[in-house]
This record gives sequence, C-alpha cells and structure tokens, in this order.
Amino acid sequence: MHDSLHRILGLDRLVEIEALLKTARRETDGRRKLAAAALPELRAALASHPDPRARQAEQALGRQSVDLDELGALATADEPGVDTTTVPLRQLDVLELPRRDALVHEVERLQGALQQIDDLAGTPVEQARALAALLGDALRHHHSHPGQPCPVCGGRTLDEAWAEQAQAQLHQLTQRAERLDEAHRIGRESRRSLRSLVPTLPPVLTLDLGADGVDTGDARVAWQHWDDLIGSSDPHKIAATASATFDALVNALQPVQAAARQELERRRAEWQPLADRIRAWTRTEQSSRQAAQSFAALRAAVTWLQKVGGKIRNDKLAPVAAEATGIWNTLRQESNVDLGVIKLLGTGPTRRVDLPVDVDGVPCSALGVMSQGELHSLALALFLPRAMMPDSPFRFLVIDDPVQSMDPTKVYGLAKVLHQVAQHRQIVVFTHDDRLPAAVRHLQLDARVRIVSLRSAARRRYRRRIWAVSWANSGGPGDGACH
Repeated sequence: MHDSLHRILGLDRLVEIEALLKTARRETDGRRKLAAAALPELRAALASHPDPRARQAEQALGRQSVDLDELGALATADEPGVDTTTVPLRQLDVLELPRRDALVHEVERLQGALQQIDDLAGTPVEQARALAALLGDALRHHHSHPGQPCPVCGGRTLDEAWAEQAQAQLHQLTQRAERLDEAHRIGRESRRSLRSLVPTLPPVLTLDLGADGVDTGDARVAWQHWDDLIGSSDPHKIAATASATFDALVNALQPVQAAARQELERRRAEWQPLADRIRAWTRTEQSSRQAAQSFAALRAAVTWLQKVGGKIRNDKLAPVAAEATGIWNTLRQESNVDLGVIKLLGTGPTRRVDLPVDVDGVPCSALGVMSQGELHSLALALFLPRAMMPDSPFRFLVIDDPVQSMDPTKVYGLAKVLHQVAQHRQIVVFTHDDRLPAAVRHLQLDARVRIVSLRSAARRRYRRRIWAVSWANSGGPGDGACH
C-alpha cells in the first residue's frame, strides 16, 4: 500500500534519490574504513623490520593526526637517515680518491723539480747569488763614477770593457740562481698538491664494521701509509714511492667500498617491499579521508531528505487522505470507528501506511480492531482517491465484488460513494450479492444494472448469477456507455 501510494502520488523520484544517496553512503562508508582496517597489519610489519625508517614510520602512525607527507617521504627515502650502521656504510660508499693521472702528474712535477735541484747541487749557486749582488753594486758604481779604479781592490779600472764582461757574468749567475729557486718552488707546490689530492685518513675507516660484512683493516693501513709518506720530510722518498703507495691504497679501498655498497643494496632491497606497503597505505588513507568527508555529507543529505521527504509525502498525501476519510465516513454508516490522519511513515523495510483510528474515542490501530467488512470499506476508501488522481491515464474503474462481508447499512454507503465517484469516472461493479443493485434501486441512483446468468451445460439450468452495475459519467443509463 505504501509503494502504491508513492507511485500514485508521484514520489518515486524521492525513493530513487534516497536509494542513490544510501548506496553512495554505503560505498563511502566502506572506503573510509579501509585504511583503519589495513593499519594493524602495517604496524605489525613495521615492528618486525630492523630498518630505522620503520621506527620513524611507527612514530608517525602513532600520532593522533598522521602526517601523510612525512610517511611518503620515509617511503621514498633512499637512506634511513641517522643510523649507527647505515651512515658509516654510506660514508664508505661516497669516499673518493683522485684520478691516478692527476696524481702521476704531480709526482712527475716533483721528480722534475728534484732533478733540477740535484743538477744544480754541485755548483756554487749561493756564491753565485752573492757574487751577482756584488757585481750589481759594482756596475751601479761604474755608472755613477765611470773610468775610476775599483774601490774594493784599488786595482783594475772599471772601464767599459770591464762593465761588459761583468754584465755577462751577472746574467749567467742570475739565471743559475733563478733556476734553483724555480725548482724549489715547484717541489713545494707538488708536495702541497699531493697532500691536497688525498685527504687524511677518514674516521670511518677506524670503525669496526665487521658485523656488517665490511673489513676496513687493510684500507686503514694503506691509507695510513699514504699519510705517513706525504708527511715525510724526504721529498725524494715521496717522489719515488707515491705512485706505488697510492695504487696500494686504491686496491685496498675498492673491496671495502664494494662490500659497503653490497650491504646498502641489501638493506634497500629489504626496505623496498615495506616502503611499497607504506605508499599503498598512504594512498588508501588519502582515499579514506576523502571518503570520510563524503560520508558525512551523504549522511547529512540522507537525513535531510528523509525529513523533507516525509513532509513532501504527507503534503502530497493530505488531499488523498482527506478524500479517503470522507469516503470512509460515507461508507462506515453506523460504525463507531473514526479514521484519523493517514500518513506514510518509515523508509526501506520499515515503510508503511499509518492508519490510526478511534473506536468510541479510544485510539488504536485499524488492522487490529476493524471487522472484515470495515477493512474492505477502508481498502476501498484508500483505493478510490488513488484511482481518481488527475495523473491516472484511465477514465474508468472496474471493481470486483466490493460488497463481501459488508453490513447492509454499509452497502447503502457504498452505493452513494460509487455514485459520487461516477461524476468523474465511469464505474463498473461486478457482484454476486444482490444487495448493491437493491440499494441502487432503493436510493434511485442513476445507474444501469445487468444480470449475467451462467448455465450448466449438462443440466441446462441456471447455476449462478452476476449483477453488473454501471455508472456512466457522460450521460444517462440508456446511452450505452457501459458496453
């Protein structure tokens, strides 16, 4: 009855909208719970993982409001951050030694400088420098006092011939001193360059990383040998052994770095599946948060629609209910049952038509106190207004035997009601009970009564009669409108 009234009143769209909203609410309710459902499993996986990033993720998930950006950064981080074992491995991985050709170039420069120094070692370079200074002073004296004897020895006259010879000797002595100075300068620069190319022993090589599969012992010894060599005061030793010492350092460091990289890669491989799970949960949590917002809006929408829809339903029902009450009042005749305000209540499986009645002033439910005839009358009172709605495409009503279980007085009321309805619709009533035709005749209502007799073919006698009573809203009983 509820659904029938809904359709007649044109309220199907309300039901469709509410169903759509409830379906969407149910879907969003499921989505908003997905992240919370997956969280215990993720926490368990984090708790059993040794990576320090797992501890950071646990802390992030333990906060009241989870920072999804922080979780995303942890999931995509290549390194675990501050860690007593991973940081040293990373430091070993990034250790860099200079290219061998750069070091060989500096060694060759040092060797060339030392060779130049050695070549000049047997010459009186310091004496040449002092003599050059003395000759320079003498030449200046000559330019100031030309043609005078030497003021030092008092012998040879400082003439032009002497000046030309002294100038050539001064040039030779100066070149020899400059070559020696340049050789010492190059030697000092080469040693400084060798010292800057390779840093001093890194602290990470002094750590014990054997538990991580990295043995730094040989590399530490080789690096210390290099430091001792570069710190030596013997440049010839440096020039002679620097290349070999550097090669030994490279050969000792390579397996250490390879082991560190292998351990880092192993840790990355172990972390990657958990990082993928963190990223997946982060995406689910984002979707759940969006679904939670949609769920709240949908829940409010459903509540609002139910509230407003109830008012719309009852507003739409009010004219029908008023007409049904009027029909009931005509049908009930001597009944002491008063029909109250008819309402559409509930939704979904709890939807119903509320039919309140008063029996001698005592409120109760219609279905609990009304007789069969009264219930038939009530059903007819509800049916007729619905059938006469303006939206109905049918301009006639066919009613099958509504007189059953009716008291005689209610039959008279039925005849009056049908006569009123016939003002708007053509009415055809079939009945096995002759009380309705009798009431029509007694009340002198404008209706046509026909008798249909059913004969038994075997016994050739009438076995049943049906009265067909019709009202035509377009004219009198003789116009044939009921054919």
